[in-house]
Amino acid sequence: MKMESAPELQERKNIERQTAVKVWVQQITKGQYVATSGWEPNYVLFRDRKITRANIMGVVVQKSNSNVLNYDYIIIDDGSDKVMVRVFEDRQLLLDMRVGELVNIVGKPREYANEIYLVPEIIRKIDNPLWLEVRKRELERMPTPIENGVKEVLAEETPNEEEDVDDVITPGDKFLEVIRKLDHGEGVDVEELLANTHEEHAEKLLQNMLLRGDIFEIKPGRI
Repeated sequence: MKMESAPELQERKNIERQTAVKVWVQQITKGQYVATSGWEPNYVLFRDRKITRANIMGVVVQKSNSNVLNYDYIIIDDGSDKVMVRVFEDRQLLLDMRVGELVNIVGKPREYANEIYLVPEIIRKIDNPLWLEVRKRELERMPTPIENGVKEVLAEETPNEEEDVDDVITPGDKFLEVIRKLDHGEGVDVEELLANTHEEHAEKLLQNMLLRGDIFEIKPGRI
């Protein structure tokens, strides 16, 4: 059995699923976006804290209503700041979202034209606005302060509870795992990758991951 070298072991650890951390929106929007190389995930650095996957809760204050863009979006306000949440592939995710609704989102930060936004893995409506107060109290106990305090945001009320959204495995996570298994240091042939990926619409998923910067084409036909 081949033993992993220290760099290989570190590389494998770097691509293990990152925990989604509960943060204020401002910790994303006011942070420094850091694009990495290799398997190291991109992240936002906010006062010495790395955020590779964020778990935010806030109110939908705006929703896209145009077919011109190649993505749909909503804008979320949690009282600390607003952030855009962009959906490139499964645009049905935002179909039922309405302005004024409270949502819990797990997603990865990305940057375009100096604006940091989130690409969601999970979006769930939270029907009871009291959960927003619970989240605020959780975040207020954390050691990383934000600027200018937190303003009140209002959501519509109906009777459900917050759901745990941290541990859902997304198609993108599965896709990256296949790439890791097939990559022996020289990248992965796209055709081989698609043949070993048991995901519906794998080619479209690949294109969207390339568009978002989750993966890169090291040369034509190889990821």
